[in-house]
Amino acid sequence: MPRNLSSSSVALFCLFLAMGSSMLLIQAQDYRKFNMSGMHAFRGPVPNKNLKILSSFGRGFLATFTDPNCARYPTCQVEALALTSKVGDCTGHTFYEGLGMMGLVCFGTPSFSSAESDEEILAALQSITILKDVITDKRIRLHLPPAPSNATMAATSTEAEGEQRRRRRGPPAGSPRQNGNQKAEVMIEPYNWGRDRMNQINSPLDGYTDTCASRGQDVRIYVLDTGCRTSHVEFRTCLACSSSRATTESVHLSDGYLPYGRGWDDNGHGTHVAAFAAGLQVGMAPAATVKCIKVLGSDGSGSLSSIVGGMNMIAQAKRVSPSVPMVVNLSLGSRYSNTVNSAVERLASLGVMVVVAAGNEGQDASRTSPASVSSVITVGASTTADQRARWSNYGSVVDVYAPGADILSASYSGDSSYVRMSGTSMASPGVAGGVACMLGASHGSPCMSSDIVVEKISNPRVVVSQPGGGKPLAYVADGSQVSCP
Repeated sequence: MPRNLSSSSVALFCLFLAMGSSMLLIQAQDYRKFNMSGMHAFRGPVPNKNLKILSSFGRGFLATFTDPNCARYPTCQVEALALTSKVGDCTGHTFYEGLGMMGLVCFGTPSFSSAESDEEILAALQSITILKDVITDKRIRLHLPPAPSNATMAATSTEAEGEQRRRRRGPPAGSPRQNGNQKAEVMIEPYNWGRDRMNQINSPLDGYTDTCASRGQDVRIYVLDTGCRTSHVEFRTCLACSSSRATTESVHLSDGYLPYGRGWDDNGHGTHVAAFAAGLQVGMAPAATVKCIKVLGSDGSGSLSSIVGGMNMIAQAKRVSPSVPMVVNLSLGSRYSNTVNSAVERLASLGVMVVVAAGNEGQDASRTSPASVSSVITVGASTTADQRARWSNYGSVVDVYAPGADILSASYSGDSSYVRMSGTSMASPGVAGGVACMLGASHGSPCMSSDIVVEKISNPRVVVSQPGGGKPLAYVADGSQVSCP
Protein backbone atom coordinates (compact mmCIF):
# COMPACT_ATOMS: atom_id res chain seq x y z
CA MET A 1 0.00 0.00 0.00
CA PRO A 2 1.30 3.51 -0.70
CA ARG A 3 2.68 5.31 2.28
CA ASN A 4 3.58 8.95 1.77
CA LEU A 5 5.40 10.15 4.82
CA SER A 6 7.63 13.00 5.95
CA SER A 7 10.72 12.30 7.99
CA SER A 8 11.50 13.59 11.48
CA SER A 9 14.01 12.84 14.17
CA VAL A 10 13.52 9.49 15.78
CA ALA A 11 12.64 8.89 19.38
CA LEU A 12 12.26 5.23 20.12
CA PHE A 13 9.86 4.13 22.76
CA CYS A 14 8.13 1.00 23.94
CA LEU A 15 4.35 1.03 23.72
CA PHE A 16 3.73 0.09 27.31
CA LEU A 17 0.09 0.10 28.16
CA ALA A 18 -0.34 -1.08 31.68
CA MET A 19 -2.80 1.77 31.95
CA GLY A 20 -2.44 4.36 34.67
CA SER A 21 1.09 5.65 34.09
CA SER A 22 1.51 9.07 32.57
CA MET A 23 4.87 9.14 30.78
CA LEU A 24 8.23 7.44 30.47
CA LEU A 25 11.71 8.80 29.95
CA ILE A 26 13.58 7.06 27.17
CA GLN A 27 17.17 7.02 28.31
CA ALA A 28 20.00 6.49 25.85
CA GLN A 29 22.10 3.51 26.83
CA ASP A 30 25.88 3.79 27.02
CA TYR A 31 27.06 3.19 23.48
CA ARG A 32 29.67 0.43 23.27
CA LYS A 33 31.16 -1.61 20.46
CA PHE A 34 29.35 -4.76 19.45
CA ASN A 35 31.56 -7.82 19.45
CA MET A 36 29.63 -10.86 18.26
CA SER A 37 29.20 -13.13 15.27
CA GLY A 38 28.17 -11.11 12.24
CA MET A 39 29.19 -7.75 13.70
CA HIS A 40 32.47 -5.90 13.36
CA ALA A 41 33.52 -3.03 15.60
CA PHE A 42 36.32 -0.55 15.01
CA ARG A 43 37.78 2.01 17.32
CA GLY A 44 40.35 4.62 16.49
CA PRO A 45 42.76 6.26 18.93
CA VAL A 46 41.03 7.89 21.89
CA PRO A 47 42.29 9.59 25.03
CA ASN A 48 43.64 7.32 27.74
CA LYS A 49 40.25 6.57 29.25
CA ASN A 50 37.91 3.62 29.34
CA LEU A 51 35.52 3.54 26.37
CA LYS A 52 32.61 2.82 28.69
CA ILE A 53 33.28 6.07 30.54
CA LEU A 54 33.81 8.03 27.34
CA SER A 55 30.54 6.76 25.92
CA SER A 56 28.54 8.46 28.62
CA PHE A 57 29.86 11.81 27.37
CA GLY A 58 29.77 11.08 23.66
CA ARG A 59 26.78 11.35 21.35
CA GLY A 60 25.52 8.31 19.53
CA PHE A 61 24.50 8.29 15.87
CA LEU A 62 23.04 5.68 13.55
CA ALA A 63 23.31 5.61 9.77
CA THR A 64 22.15 3.45 6.89
CA PHE A 65 24.56 2.60 4.09
CA THR A 66 23.52 3.75 0.63
CA ASP A 67 24.35 0.23 -0.48
CA PRO A 68 22.96 -2.04 2.26
CA ASN A 69 25.47 -4.78 1.40
CA CYS A 70 28.35 -2.41 2.01
CA ALA A 71 28.44 -3.14 5.75
CA ARG A 72 29.40 -6.75 5.02
CA TYR A 73 32.64 -5.97 3.19
CA PRO A 74 35.91 -5.03 4.95
CA THR A 75 36.92 -2.54 2.26
CA CYS A 76 33.69 -0.61 2.72
CA GLN A 77 34.01 -0.80 6.49
CA VAL A 78 37.52 0.62 6.36
CA GLU A 79 36.35 3.45 4.10
CA ALA A 80 33.46 4.27 6.45
CA LEU A 81 35.85 4.16 9.40
CA ALA A 82 38.25 6.59 7.74
CA LEU A 83 35.54 9.03 6.65
CA THR A 84 33.57 9.16 9.89
CA SER A 85 36.64 9.32 12.14
CA LYS A 86 37.35 12.76 10.69
CA VAL A 87 34.00 14.03 11.93
CA GLY A 88 33.64 15.17 15.52
CA ASP A 89 36.14 12.58 16.81
CA CYS A 90 33.75 9.75 15.99
CA THR A 91 35.96 6.95 17.22
CA GLY A 92 33.52 4.24 18.34
CA HIS A 93 32.15 2.30 15.38
CA THR A 94 29.79 -0.65 15.05
CA PHE A 95 28.74 -2.31 11.80
CA TYR A 96 25.33 -4.00 11.76
CA GLU A 97 26.01 -6.30 8.84
CA GLY A 98 22.60 -7.93 8.80
CA LEU A 99 20.79 -4.59 8.46
CA GLY A 100 23.20 -2.61 6.29
CA MET A 101 23.74 -0.02 9.03
CA MET A 102 26.44 1.39 11.24
CA GLY A 103 26.50 3.04 14.61
CA LEU A 104 29.11 5.44 15.95
CA VAL A 105 29.80 7.56 18.98
CA CYS A 106 31.37 11.01 18.68
CA PHE A 107 33.20 12.97 21.37
CA GLY A 108 33.91 16.31 19.69
CA THR A 109 37.25 17.55 18.30
CA PRO A 110 40.07 18.74 20.58
CA SER A 111 40.00 22.18 18.91
CA PHE A 112 36.77 23.02 20.70
CA SER A 113 36.63 23.83 24.38
CA SER A 114 33.17 22.33 24.30
CA ALA A 115 32.01 19.62 21.93
CA GLU A 116 30.27 20.57 18.74
CA SER A 117 26.50 20.44 18.71
CA ASP A 118 24.70 17.35 17.55
CA GLU A 119 23.43 19.32 14.56
CA GLU A 120 26.96 20.17 13.38
CA ILE A 121 28.20 16.60 13.64
CA LEU A 122 24.97 15.32 12.10
CA ALA A 123 25.34 17.62 9.10
CA ALA A 124 28.93 16.49 8.57
CA LEU A 125 27.97 12.82 8.73
CA GLN A 126 25.10 13.36 6.32
CA SER A 127 27.54 14.77 3.77
CA ILE A 128 29.33 11.40 3.52
CA THR A 129 28.08 9.89 0.27
CA ILE A 130 28.24 6.22 1.29
CA LEU A 131 25.83 6.94 4.15
CA LYS A 132 22.21 8.06 4.26
CA ASP A 133 19.48 8.71 6.81
CA VAL A 134 21.87 9.59 9.63
CA ILE A 135 20.08 10.28 12.93
CA THR A 136 21.01 10.90 16.53
CA ASP A 137 20.48 8.35 19.28
CA LYS A 138 19.28 10.47 22.18
CA ARG A 139 16.87 10.56 25.08
CA ILE A 140 13.36 11.95 24.84
CA ARG A 141 10.11 12.10 26.78
CA LEU A 142 6.89 10.58 25.60
CA HIS A 143 3.25 10.55 26.62
CA LEU A 144 1.34 7.34 27.14
CA PRO A 145 -2.37 6.97 26.36
CA PRO A 146 -4.80 8.32 28.94
CA ALA A 147 -5.73 6.04 31.81
CA PRO A 148 -8.86 4.01 31.09
CA SER A 149 -12.11 4.34 32.97
CA ASN A 150 -13.16 1.77 35.53
CA ALA A 151 -15.58 0.35 33.00
CA THR A 152 -12.75 -0.23 30.54
CA MET A 153 -10.60 -2.00 33.10
CA ALA A 154 -13.38 -4.31 34.20
CA ALA A 155 -14.23 -7.35 32.12
CA THR A 156 -17.15 -6.67 29.81
CA SER A 157 -20.29 -8.76 29.92
CA THR A 158 -19.33 -10.36 26.61
CA GLU A 159 -15.97 -11.45 27.99
CA ALA A 160 -17.56 -12.56 31.26
CA GLU A 161 -19.99 -14.79 29.37
CA GLY A 162 -17.12 -16.36 27.47
CA GLU A 163 -15.20 -16.91 30.69
CA GLN A 164 -18.17 -18.60 32.33
CA ARG A 165 -18.49 -20.95 29.37
CA ARG A 166 -14.81 -21.63 29.75
CA ARG A 167 -15.22 -22.45 33.43
CA ARG A 168 -18.05 -24.89 32.73
CA ARG A 169 -15.70 -26.96 30.61
CA GLY A 170 -14.05 -28.19 33.82
CA PRO A 171 -10.41 -28.58 34.73
CA PRO A 172 -7.85 -28.80 31.94
CA ALA A 173 -6.27 -32.12 31.08
CA GLY A 174 -3.57 -33.13 33.51
CA SER A 175 -4.89 -31.05 36.41
CA PRO A 176 -3.98 -32.48 39.86
CA ARG A 177 -6.80 -34.09 41.81
CA GLN A 178 -7.03 -35.30 45.38
CA ASN A 179 -7.72 -38.95 46.22
CA GLY A 180 -10.31 -40.56 48.54
CA ASN A 181 -13.17 -38.55 49.94
CA GLN A 182 -11.25 -35.30 49.76
CA LYS A 183 -12.80 -32.65 47.58
CA ALA A 184 -11.03 -32.26 44.25
CA GLU A 185 -9.30 -28.95 43.75
CA VAL A 186 -11.07 -26.89 41.11
CA MET A 187 -8.55 -25.87 38.47
CA ILE A 188 -9.73 -23.10 36.16
CA GLU A 189 -7.71 -22.56 33.01
CA PRO A 190 -6.72 -18.91 32.53
CA TYR A 191 -9.03 -17.26 30.02
CA ASN A 192 -7.80 -14.82 27.38
CA TRP A 193 -10.77 -13.38 25.53
CA GLY A 194 -8.43 -12.26 22.75
CA ARG A 195 -7.50 -15.83 21.88
CA ASP A 196 -11.18 -16.77 22.07
CA ARG A 197 -12.14 -13.97 19.67
CA MET A 198 -9.43 -14.69 17.14
CA ASN A 199 -10.47 -18.32 16.64
CA GLN A 200 -14.07 -17.58 15.62
CA ILE A 201 -15.65 -15.47 12.91
CA ASN A 202 -18.70 -14.11 14.69
CA SER A 203 -19.58 -12.94 18.17
CA PRO A 204 -20.57 -13.67 20.90
CA LEU A 205 -17.58 -15.44 22.41
CA ASP A 206 -18.13 -19.15 22.81
CA GLY A 207 -15.56 -19.76 25.56
CA TYR A 208 -13.45 -22.09 23.44
CA THR A 209 -9.88 -20.92 23.10
CA ASP A 210 -8.51 -23.77 21.02
CA THR A 211 -5.93 -22.50 18.60
CA CYS A 212 -4.72 -23.58 15.17
CA ALA A 213 -3.87 -27.16 14.25
CA SER A 214 -0.18 -26.49 13.66
CA ARG A 215 0.13 -24.68 17.03
CA GLY A 216 3.13 -22.88 15.52
CA GLN A 217 5.25 -26.03 15.61
CA ASP A 218 8.82 -25.54 14.28
CA VAL A 219 8.37 -21.75 14.11
CA ARG A 220 10.60 -19.33 15.99
CA ILE A 221 9.01 -16.19 17.46
CA TYR A 222 11.35 -13.37 18.47
CA VAL A 223 10.16 -10.77 20.97
CA LEU A 224 12.24 -7.58 21.25
CA ASP A 225 11.11 -6.14 24.55
CA THR A 226 11.96 -6.14 28.29
CA GLY A 227 12.94 -9.81 28.36
CA CYS A 228 10.81 -12.75 29.51
CA ARG A 229 10.20 -14.88 32.58
CA THR A 230 10.99 -18.13 30.79
CA SER A 231 10.09 -20.29 33.80
CA HIS A 232 6.42 -19.28 33.57
CA VAL A 233 4.01 -22.18 33.02
CA GLU A 234 2.86 -20.55 29.77
CA PHE A 235 6.21 -21.25 28.16
CA ARG A 236 6.38 -24.93 29.10
CA THR A 237 6.15 -27.62 26.46
CA CYS A 238 3.09 -29.02 28.26
CA LEU A 239 1.25 -28.37 31.52
CA ALA A 240 2.84 -31.36 33.22
CA CYS A 241 6.28 -30.67 31.77
CA SER A 242 9.14 -28.78 33.34
CA SER A 243 11.00 -27.94 30.13
CA SER A 244 10.56 -24.50 28.60
CA ARG A 245 10.14 -23.45 24.97
CA ALA A 246 11.43 -19.95 25.73
CA THR A 247 14.85 -18.40 26.14
CA THR A 248 15.75 -14.83 27.02
CA GLU A 249 18.97 -12.90 26.62
CA SER A 250 20.28 -9.37 26.71
CA VAL A 251 21.20 -7.58 23.55
CA HIS A 252 24.94 -8.16 23.12
CA LEU A 253 27.31 -5.24 23.39
CA SER A 254 31.07 -4.88 23.12
CA ASP A 255 33.63 -7.24 24.60
CA GLY A 256 30.94 -9.66 25.68
CA TYR A 257 29.21 -6.98 27.76
CA LEU A 258 25.52 -7.71 28.40
CA PRO A 259 23.78 -4.52 29.57
CA TYR A 260 20.79 -6.47 30.85
CA GLY A 261 22.60 -9.42 32.39
CA ARG A 262 20.78 -12.65 31.64
CA GLY A 263 17.91 -10.84 29.96
CA TRP A 264 15.35 -11.51 32.68
CA ASP A 265 12.18 -9.48 32.61
CA ASP A 266 12.15 -6.89 35.38
CA ASN A 267 9.26 -4.86 33.99
CA GLY A 268 6.51 -7.31 32.95
CA HIS A 269 5.75 -6.03 29.47
CA GLY A 270 7.88 -8.56 27.60
CA THR A 271 6.52 -11.61 29.45
CA HIS A 272 2.94 -10.52 28.82
CA VAL A 273 3.59 -9.92 25.12
CA ALA A 274 5.46 -13.19 24.57
CA ALA A 275 2.77 -15.27 26.29
CA PHE A 276 -0.03 -13.87 24.11
CA ALA A 277 2.04 -14.78 21.08
CA ALA A 278 2.97 -18.30 22.17
CA GLY A 279 1.64 -19.09 25.65
CA LEU A 280 0.47 -22.62 26.35
CA GLN A 281 -2.98 -21.57 27.60
CA VAL A 282 -3.34 -17.90 26.63
CA GLY A 283 -1.25 -17.74 23.45
CA MET A 284 -1.98 -18.19 19.78
CA ALA A 285 0.96 -20.47 18.90
CA PRO A 286 1.48 -22.71 21.96
CA ALA A 287 4.08 -24.94 20.29
CA ALA A 288 6.32 -22.24 18.85
CA THR A 289 9.81 -21.58 20.14
CA VAL A 290 10.09 -18.20 21.87
CA LYS A 291 13.27 -16.14 21.68
CA CYS A 292 13.17 -13.03 23.86
CA ILE A 293 15.84 -10.36 23.39
CA LYS A 294 15.93 -7.77 26.15
CA VAL A 295 16.52 -4.34 24.64
CA LEU A 296 14.67 -2.28 27.26
CA GLY A 297 15.35 -1.82 30.97
CA SER A 298 13.23 -2.16 34.08
CA ASP A 299 11.68 1.28 33.59
CA GLY A 300 10.85 0.60 29.96
CA SER A 301 13.66 2.79 28.72
CA GLY A 302 16.02 1.98 25.90
CA SER A 303 17.86 3.44 22.95
CA LEU A 304 17.51 3.08 19.23
CA SER A 305 20.98 1.56 19.06
CA SER A 306 19.86 -1.24 21.37
CA ILE A 307 16.79 -1.97 19.24
CA VAL A 308 18.87 -2.02 16.06
CA GLY A 309 21.34 -4.33 17.80
CA GLY A 310 18.50 -6.71 18.65
CA MET A 311 17.19 -6.70 15.10
CA ASN A 312 20.68 -7.36 13.79
CA MET A 313 20.92 -10.43 16.05
CA ILE A 314 17.75 -11.75 14.38
CA ALA A 315 19.08 -10.95 10.91
CA GLN A 316 22.23 -12.94 11.64
CA ALA A 317 20.16 -15.84 13.00
CA LYS A 318 18.16 -15.90 9.76
CA ARG A 319 21.34 -16.00 7.69
CA VAL A 320 22.59 -18.92 9.76
CA SER A 321 19.26 -20.79 9.62
CA PRO A 322 17.50 -19.61 6.45
CA SER A 323 15.03 -22.51 6.39
CA VAL A 324 13.68 -21.87 9.89
CA PRO A 325 10.38 -19.89 9.77
CA MET A 326 10.78 -16.75 11.90
CA VAL A 327 8.35 -14.15 13.18
CA VAL A 328 9.36 -10.97 15.01
CA ASN A 329 7.05 -9.02 17.28
CA LEU A 330 7.84 -5.34 17.76
CA SER A 331 5.54 -3.80 20.36
CA LEU A 332 7.50 -0.58 20.10
CA GLY A 333 7.79 2.40 17.82
CA SER A 334 8.88 5.97 17.18
CA ARG A 335 8.04 9.07 15.27
CA TYR A 336 8.57 8.50 11.57
CA SER A 337 12.20 7.80 10.68
CA ASN A 338 13.79 6.59 7.45
CA THR A 339 16.55 4.94 9.49
CA VAL A 340 14.15 2.92 11.64
CA ASN A 341 12.13 1.92 8.59
CA SER A 342 15.25 0.94 6.66
CA ALA A 343 16.37 -1.38 9.45
CA VAL A 344 12.99 -3.10 9.62
CA GLU A 345 12.65 -3.29 5.84
CA ARG A 346 16.05 -4.96 5.67
CA LEU A 347 15.00 -7.51 8.28
CA ALA A 348 11.77 -8.26 6.42
CA SER A 349 13.66 -8.63 3.12
CA LEU A 350 15.55 -11.58 4.61
CA GLY A 351 12.30 -13.54 4.85
CA VAL A 352 11.47 -12.71 8.46
CA MET A 353 7.79 -11.94 9.09
CA VAL A 354 7.67 -8.70 11.09
CA VAL A 355 4.56 -7.79 13.11
CA VAL A 356 4.38 -4.28 14.58
CA ALA A 357 2.10 -2.48 17.02
CA ALA A 358 0.38 0.52 15.41
CA GLY A 359 0.83 2.81 18.42
CA ASN A 360 -1.37 4.26 21.12
CA GLU A 361 -1.64 7.99 20.51
CA GLY A 362 -4.97 7.88 18.70
CA GLN A 363 -3.36 9.29 15.55
CA ASP A 364 -2.62 8.22 12.00
CA ALA A 365 0.00 5.47 12.24
CA SER A 366 1.67 6.74 9.04
CA ARG A 367 3.40 9.29 11.26
CA THR A 368 5.24 6.55 13.13
CA SER A 369 7.95 3.96 12.57
CA PRO A 370 8.16 1.08 11.98
CA ALA A 371 4.34 0.89 11.72
CA SER A 372 4.56 2.80 8.42
CA VAL A 373 6.72 0.16 6.70
CA SER A 374 4.74 -1.49 3.89
CA SER A 375 6.49 -4.86 4.23
CA VAL A 376 5.43 -5.41 7.85
CA ILE A 377 2.05 -6.30 9.35
CA THR A 378 0.81 -3.30 11.30
CA VAL A 379 -1.75 -4.09 13.99
CA GLY A 380 -4.31 -1.84 15.66
CA ALA A 381 -6.17 -2.70 18.87
CA SER A 382 -9.83 -3.68 19.10
CA THR A 383 -12.22 -4.10 22.03
CA THR A 384 -14.63 -6.88 22.97
CA ALA A 385 -17.26 -5.04 20.92
CA ASP A 386 -15.06 -5.39 17.79
CA GLN A 387 -14.50 -1.64 17.78
CA ARG A 388 -11.26 0.31 17.55
CA ALA A 389 -9.89 1.09 21.01
CA ARG A 390 -10.11 4.86 21.45
CA TRP A 391 -6.35 5.17 21.97
CA SER A 392 -5.30 2.90 19.09
CA ASN A 393 -3.57 4.45 16.11
CA TYR A 394 -5.33 3.99 12.79
CA GLY A 395 -5.09 4.74 9.09
CA SER A 396 -4.22 3.19 5.75
CA VAL A 397 -0.96 1.75 7.07
CA VAL A 398 -2.86 -0.40 9.59
CA ASP A 399 -3.33 -3.84 8.04
CA VAL A 400 -5.49 -5.56 10.61
CA TYR A 401 -7.04 -5.09 14.05
CA ALA A 402 -6.77 -7.59 16.88
CA PRO A 403 -7.92 -7.80 20.51
CA GLY A 404 -5.82 -5.42 22.57
CA ALA A 405 -8.05 -4.18 25.39
CA ASP A 406 -7.86 -5.82 28.81
CA ILE A 407 -5.86 -8.84 27.64
CA LEU A 408 -5.07 -11.53 30.22
CA SER A 409 -1.58 -12.96 29.83
CA ALA A 410 1.43 -14.10 31.83
CA SER A 411 2.85 -11.93 34.59
CA TYR A 412 6.54 -11.63 35.39
CA SER A 413 5.77 -11.73 39.12
CA GLY A 414 5.40 -15.53 39.34
CA ASP A 415 5.48 -18.74 37.33
CA SER A 416 1.70 -19.11 37.51
CA SER A 417 0.70 -15.44 37.80
CA TYR A 418 -1.38 -13.53 35.26
CA VAL A 419 -2.16 -9.87 34.65
CA ARG A 420 -4.37 -7.81 32.36
CA MET A 421 -2.87 -5.16 30.08
CA SER A 422 -4.19 -3.03 27.25
CA GLY A 423 -2.69 -1.56 24.11
CA THR A 424 -1.56 -2.20 20.58
CA SER A 425 1.41 -3.78 22.37
CA MET A 426 -1.02 -6.56 23.28
CA ALA A 427 -2.76 -6.73 19.88
CA SER A 428 0.46 -7.18 17.93
CA PRO A 429 1.64 -10.45 19.59
CA GLY A 430 -1.77 -12.03 19.05
CA VAL A 431 -1.29 -11.54 15.32
CA ALA A 432 2.36 -12.62 15.54
CA GLY A 433 1.17 -15.90 17.05
CA GLY A 434 -1.44 -16.22 14.32
CA VAL A 435 1.24 -15.74 11.68
CA ALA A 436 3.31 -18.44 13.39
CA CYS A 437 0.29 -20.74 13.06
CA MET A 438 0.26 -20.17 9.31
CA LEU A 439 4.00 -20.62 8.96
CA GLY A 440 3.77 -23.87 10.91
CA ALA A 441 0.95 -25.18 8.73
CA SER A 442 2.68 -24.00 5.55
CA HIS A 443 6.14 -25.20 6.61
CA GLY A 444 7.59 -21.74 6.04
CA SER A 445 6.18 -21.33 2.53
CA PRO A 446 8.75 -19.53 0.35
CA CYS A 447 6.00 -17.42 -1.27
CA MET A 448 4.90 -15.99 2.08
CA SER A 449 4.61 -12.20 2.15
CA SER A 450 2.95 -9.73 4.49
CA ASP A 451 0.20 -9.02 1.95
CA ILE A 452 -0.62 -12.71 1.56
CA VAL A 453 -0.60 -13.27 5.30
CA VAL A 454 -2.88 -10.28 5.94
CA GLU A 455 -5.35 -11.67 3.41
CA LYS A 456 -5.31 -15.09 5.05
CA ILE A 457 -5.53 -13.79 8.62
CA SER A 458 -8.43 -11.39 7.95
CA ASN A 459 -11.91 -12.10 9.27
CA PRO A 460 -14.16 -12.39 6.19
CA ARG A 461 -17.17 -10.83 7.92
CA VAL A 462 -15.97 -8.37 10.55
CA VAL A 463 -14.52 -4.97 9.70
CA VAL A 464 -13.34 -2.58 12.40
CA SER A 465 -14.35 1.02 11.71
CA GLN A 466 -11.64 3.69 11.70
CA PRO A 467 -11.20 7.16 10.22
CA GLY A 468 -10.80 6.85 6.46
CA GLY A 469 -12.33 3.38 6.16
CA GLY A 470 -12.42 0.11 8.04
CA LYS A 471 -9.87 -2.68 8.33
CA PRO A 472 -10.49 -6.39 9.01
CA LEU A 473 -10.42 -8.02 12.40
CA ALA A 474 -7.80 -10.75 12.78
CA TYR A 475 -9.02 -14.33 12.46
CA VAL A 476 -6.93 -17.48 12.68
CA ALA A 477 -8.79 -20.41 11.18
CA ASP A 478 -7.98 -23.95 12.16
CA GLY A 479 -5.60 -25.26 9.52
CA SER A 480 -4.85 -21.83 8.02
CA GLN A 481 -2.00 -22.13 5.57
CA VAL A 482 -0.50 -20.48 2.54
CA SER A 483 -0.01 -22.39 -0.71
CA CYS A 484 2.35 -21.16 -3.40
CA PRO A 485 0.76 -20.41 -6.80
